[in-house]
Amino acid sequence: MKTKLFILSLLIIPSILLQAYSSMDDRVSKLEKEMQEVGKTNALGNFGTSFTTGRREGGNGVFIIVDPLYWHAKVGETEYAYTEEFAGTPQNLLFPPHHGALKHNDFGWDWGVRVGLGYNLCRDMWDINLNYTWFDTNSSDSTQKNPPSAIRPSRFIVARFASNAKSSFSIGYNNINLELGRHFFISKMISAHPFIGLKSTWLDLKQRIFYQPTTPGIGDVGGLFKLNDKSNLWGIGPRGGFNSKWYLGDGFSITGMLATALLYCDDSSIIHMKADANTTDIGNDLSVKLKGNKHLFVPTVQMFLGLIWEKSFFNETKHITLGLGYEVEYYWRANQMMVQEDTSNPNAARIPNRVFVNSVSEDVMFYGITGKIRFDF
Repeated sequence: MKTKLFILSLLIIPSILLQAYSSMDDRVSKLEKEMQEVGKTNALGNFGTSFTTGRREGGNGVFIIVDPLYWHAKVGETEYAYTEEFAGTPQNLLFPPHHGALKHNDFGWDWGVRVGLGYNLCRDMWDINLNYTWFDTNSSDSTQKNPPSAIRPSRFIVARFASNAKSSFSIGYNNINLELGRHFFISKMISAHPFIGLKSTWLDLKQRIFYQPTTPGIGDVGGLFKLNDKSNLWGIGPRGGFNSKWYLGDGFSITGMLATALLYCDDSSIIHMKADANTTDIGNDLSVKLKGNKHLFVPTVQMFLGLIWEKSFFNETKHITLGLGYEVEYYWRANQMMVQEDTSNPNAARIPNRVFVNSVSEDVMFYGITGKIRFDF
């Protein structure tokens, strides 16, 4: 009897185990299917929910940024003179119609740099970084006219013509951004990185102008008209935006960034106009120096679009990112230089008894090619 029971159990137990294994296999398959409905394997090979992290795994979480910049600057209100093209008698230069061209400073392309240091936080996959941008550029422009044509200074209080004019304009730009963000995937091949933080900007603008005064029909007179104008602006305020990557495969992706900030700024401006004695018809030197200080809000926007390549090595513990793209930084009302708007000249005198001066409140823009170099370790 015992022998029969033993033989029967040998026949029944494998069947029970087979059914249990089949049931377990079905359950695992069903669970995997359900997980696929709520989770994704992203372009970095990370699996999780649909919003799984988009940052690289491994390493110590520290990263450094070095971005070479090749930018071009645009500044409103750099005009310093306009020409009077005339072929008649010199006296008629005083009366309309007038024909000529407006002269201004136009900047070339110059190099700058952005450096940064960041850390991938353990809590909820957040990251933080501090980056600094430096960019300096300058422009020099001049114009010359022979009689009977002449130049009219547009930035000086004395009512004289000039035969030569030269303007030098320099820009010093420094910026610090503090960012806190989180990088996650919104689909298998698209990631987003929203961030918030602070922005602080130092913007120094300087313009120096020289005019060689002349008398139409007679020629140059001695001395020079000189003007120094500068605006030093510093601001700080909240900043927010987002990055996005569209993965193409083989480590390549299209990346874009859009950020905006509102800076509360302090601006200090100085304008100094000086003319030698023999150019003023009054027998002594003319010097006007005015200082201004104001507080204002300056909105800014920053945009970037480019192509990057990423690669991990040393068992996924190190990661390098290289890229190249087009970037724009725009500041509204950042040029607060003072400019002469009008004068009051009694009895057609060359020297005004009243000068009206105001801030120009013009925009400043930087745009050009930005390289991307990032190393995670």
